[in-house]
Amino acid sequence: MKKASFFFIFILLIQNIFAQITGRVVDASNQQPILGASVFFSNTSRGTVTQQDGTFQLLLPGNGRFELVISYIGYETYTTTILSNQIPSKLEIKLKPKATELDEVIVEPYEKNGWEKWGRSFTELFLGTTEESKLCRLLNPEVLRFRFSKKTQTLRVSANAPLLIENRALGYHIKYQLEAFSYDFSKRYLLFVGYPFFEEMEAKRNRQIESWKSNRAYVYDGSVTHFMRALYRNQLIEEGFEIRSLVKIVNQNKAQQKAALRESMLESNQIVVQATPSAYSQSIYSGSPMSEPDSFSVASSTLLPADSVAFAVDSTVCGLYFKNYIQVIYIKQPAPKLYQQQQGNNTGNDSQTSEIRITGGRTILILSNGSYFEPTELVYQGFWAWSEKISRMLPYDYKRKK
Repeated sequence: MKKASFFFIFILLIQNIFAQITGRVVDASNQQPILGASVFFSNTSRGTVTQQDGTFQLLLPGNGRFELVISYIGYETYTTTILSNQIPSKLEIKLKPKATELDEVIVEPYEKNGWEKWGRSFTELFLGTTEESKLCRLLNPEVLRFRFSKKTQTLRVSANAPLLIENRALGYHIKYQLEAFSYDFSKRYLLFVGYPFFEEMEAKRNRQIESWKSNRAYVYDGSVTHFMRALYRNQLIEEGFEIRSLVKIVNQNKAQQKAALRESMLESNQIVVQATPSAYSQSIYSGSPMSEPDSFSVASSTLLPADSVAFAVDSTVCGLYFKNYIQVIYIKQPAPKLYQQQQGNNTGNDSQTSEIRITGGRTILILSNGSYFEPTELVYQGFWAWSEKISRMLPYDYKRKK
């Protein structure tokens, strides 16, 4: 009986390894097949393109839930969720042509010289200001379009084709289907949504391969993906993570000063101009209340057990839920020197310290590979807000070798 059970499990594993998605991609308006459409699992290195008749075949990256992405220039991006235990027999995908600019309701016009004006800001926010970003570049900036609202101090960026990114620090070519990008300069709130596809670079020397392996392991350690995988396996302590409850205390002194300044401006008919701070600038206290932060973070001295914020949803999914904030510290390696310099760190605290909160009031669902849903409902501050950018991004099928 034991041998039979083992054989049955072995067969199931073999089936999952070779699980294959098949389908056909056509134009929704005329049902004609689309040749050369990109078909890939988001945030993985598994992808292909459609054939002459619009068909495709694609192996699953593993077990679990994956976002299948189909994109083609001039068409709206199509996405669907694929579960490894519920593989559809054959997909019939109808891509809708994108609306022309004449059909769109344009609230803010595109900047005529958008890249010249906003290219540096976009690059720092999207690729990052990390050491890895120095070897990471956007190859086709001409596909970007920029809109800036003076009223809300918000920069929005769209792309009329996938972004092509070369990351020589980690050894990846990345094709990024950008769906949304916005940055609020007044609140320093960044949101970008998209679907990345990774391809391994070819190395000419073994030394280059070893360098990429080392760099990948370095950026993985302490990352959000590392944290999610550790949380899923209930191994936070073993993997080097400490979590604590955290509360934000509003800086009443600054709030009162800001209100008084605003009232004074209005009485004298002066125009209130919102400064545009650097994405990663940090206030240096000068004795004035206006130079202080808007709020202070106070963390508990007691470590939270993982099961106080995480629980099993079913046999394959872990749930993460908490109120207010939690602080996450990775203790096995210090924060990079560049991060400390950019943050004006003169306290001697070099730890990788991040703060996270759930914005939607719903449970975050975590899978074994570290992916989680919905990603837009988990907001980072601190180290992860700096580090979780394209220049340090790894595919979900990356596996850390000890």
